[in-house]
Amino acid sequence: MKKRRLHLYTAAMLFACAYSLYGQTTYTDGVFMLNEDWYGHNNSTLNFIRPDHPTDPFEYYIIQNNESNAGQSLGATAQFGAVYGDYLFIISKQDQDAGDGLSPGESAETRQGGRIVVADAQTMEIKSRIPIIRANEKGVSIADGRSFVGVDETKGYVGTSNGIYILSFSPFEITGRIEGTENPLITGDEDNADGVGPLYQNQIGMMLRTADYVFAIQQDKGVLVIDPQTDKIIHTVEGCFSTMAQSKDGNIWVGRNTNMDYQHYPYGNMGSSGECWEGKELLRINPETFETEAVPMTEGGINQTWYAWTAGSLCASTQENALYFTYNENRWSWFTTSKLYRFDIDTRTFTQIYDSATDKRYFYGASIRIHPLDDQIYGALYLDNVVQSYWIYQMDNQGNVLKELEPIDRYWFPALFIFPDNHAPEVEELPDVTLEDGAVEIDLSSKATDKDNLDAAIVKTVKSNSNEDVVEARIRNHRLTLQPKTVGEADLVIRFNSNGKYVDRTLHVKSLTTGIRHTEESPVRVWGKDGRIHIKGLQRPTRVLVYDTDGRQIRDTVLSPGDCIEGLPGGKCYILKFNRKQYKLIY
Repeated sequence: MKKRRLHLYTAAMLFACAYSLYGQTTYTDGVFMLNEDWYGHNNSTLNFIRPDHPTDPFEYYIIQNNESNAGQSLGATAQFGAVYGDYLFIISKQDQDAGDGLSPGESAETRQGGRIVVADAQTMEIKSRIPIIRANEKGVSIADGRSFVGVDETKGYVGTSNGIYILSFSPFEITGRIEGTENPLITGDEDNADGVGPLYQNQIGMMLRTADYVFAIQQDKGVLVIDPQTDKIIHTVEGCFSTMAQSKDGNIWVGRNTNMDYQHYPYGNMGSSGECWEGKELLRINPETFETEAVPMTEGGINQTWYAWTAGSLCASTQENALYFTYNENRWSWFTTSKLYRFDIDTRTFTQIYDSATDKRYFYGASIRIHPLDDQIYGALYLDNVVQSYWIYQMDNQGNVLKELEPIDRYWFPALFIFPDNHAPEVEELPDVTLEDGAVEIDLSSKATDKDNLDAAIVKTVKSNSNEDVVEARIRNHRLTLQPKTVGEADLVIRFNSNGKYVDRTLHVKSLTTGIRHTEESPVRVWGKDGRIHIKGLQRPTRVLVYDTDGRQIRDTVLSPGDCIEGLPGGKCYILKFNRKQYKLIY
């Protein structure tokens, strides 16, 4: 077997050299295929697929084969990667596979991996490697890699077996952990050999960035809602969940365990192969109000993803309001599936669109993703764990196979398809605004679009305000609220960030008023119910400050008439300040 593996690597090296004759130096015209690769034998790998290439669509080992990355590779058992801005972020469970030594003249000691590897998104030149995300006092790693999400131009979040960590981009370094996401069971001395140890509980799974928040699944808690400005958890949707995706309409969808005996803490205690998992329901979460809707799955289901964690197959189209996923009813073979399903969100219709079992081939692991530009589905299929035959299927969004691409024989164990991000957001110019009588609200949702990302996920922020004494500006749920403070003029710079690529637009504001109304206003009433604070009597968008009994400010928001404040736990006392008045509330 050793000779066979060396032969394959040498062939791939020769292919890479030959391919350079085409002058291809950037990776923008195809699809990345991230592979777990063969645990115990070598580090994970990254291939690039150009389906329309005239001779061979595969370019292999594009991290290890890059001359700029001499002696460097990915870590062991990579399961997640994402392009954000100018970089490709790849997260591996461990930093190094003890059996790695594929390159001629190399050994496991000379090959350097990393739990976090950051590469130039176009050239694959490694810019940073972080072998240990967090260590105990003995220097032993206590946080295995899981997932990643870009937050803004300065930072991202890294999901692990022991919490969510903040990754600074300049320089690339871990700067902290989000409080409340830690795994109290992990010390570095525990034994996980039975498959139900601490590594398989309290894990962080998939994470998503919406216009205002970051959503993250924690195995034994639920879906965490994080304020990216403060790096604090502001709300938790409790329950036993698996993977997650954001649809074109902006809503969040998570696979939910419908085994009600396990809808209580600890949710993740599901046995080594998830035998207590029954994923027959999708939960829709409104990304702004956090309201939920349970949608029974009339066909298919969502497999659990926690044991030997994977990203899961659930993915969303950017062209249509639809989700796609694979499913296997056999709980003991949760990582191997044959049936592909489509969920039409608008009609709430589930449809099986393909079954690979007719060819005796099976989707592996996360298995599918859908291309943001052409809505074509990419599927990774194989025969069996002990056979080195794999296929990449290119399919339309109705499940029709367009192409079957076959890589060289090897134990690839595909983890995830990753698509290049070639387009920056396209943003309209913003017209001048004159404030004559109170606050003005501007809907920014239609001002920007992105060809290869969700428009609903474009983050809008006020980057600068040339005269804060004239106008107060805030953005929430794609709406810009301008509150005049005095007479004068100001220039606001509004940033539109789509997956790390951003465009700035300047908005000129002229205020002809102080914004203070002298008419008699309706009486104001403040009350709390069902986890929400309601304010009746607001006449216009109003800035509301919320404090706890120690005087700490815990919320600063602008509420329009009819809005409410969510995510504050009940049973506590709060002080609300707005319109130059103070209100005390206990609920």
